[in-house]
Amino acid sequence: MARIARVHSGEQPVNVNHVSGVCYQAHSVLANHQDGPKALYTMSVALGCACDFVVGARPATSAGRFKNLRSGAPATLRMESGDAIFFDGGSIPHAIPTIHKGTAPPLWHQALPKGFGGA
Repeated sequence: MARIARVHSGEQPVNVNHVSGVCYQAHSVLANHQDGPKALYTMSVALGCACDFVVGARPATSAGRFKNLRSGAPATLRMESGDAIFFDGGSIPHAIPTIHKGTAPPLWHQALPKGFGGA
């Protein structure tokens, strides 16, 4: 938390050098993991259906576990469309075990092509 606090206070500048996006369909999951062996400021934004976003649970296996691991009692956050979380994804394990099908705002149902399983 100290690293994020320094960025939040302006003591340490934010350095955004990578942006990526991932689309999950209603049956998809994101296994519990860390993003890397160093601090990696991560912003996850929910767009469409709500999901359960779990942070803090120690990964079950040592594969992919890095020395900078910071785990503890897991916390589950239900993220609705438009919600965002900013955290150190390089150190804090995180997962999306559940996507709540059919919870997307009406706009998404109108915008998505017929047959798309995510809404």
